[in-house]
Amino acid sequence: QAHYNLGIVYKRQQRLAAALAHFQEALAARRSDDATKDQISHIIRTMRRNADGPEDWDELALGLERQRQLAPDDEALDLLLTDARFQ
Repeated sequence: QAHYNLGIVYKRQQRLAAALAHFQEALAARRSDDATKDQISHIIRTMRRNADGPEDWDELALGLERQRQLAPDDEALDLLLTDARFQ
């Protein structure tokens, strides 16, 4: 719960990479938590939309790779990855 709450705080501060890391830690502890999965999906979409340069895309790629490790069968993540490849 602490990681989820920190994720919320960082998300409100627009510190999306930090928020993503904490939501991913929360998901590692509770893999079936739909609220955490929704937060992660929202942050990944926002990071993708806001990515300006190579460093932003690198940060996003690291987040996506970590998410793939945590949720290898996540269909929503598959859609995000497919969509990201065509951007």
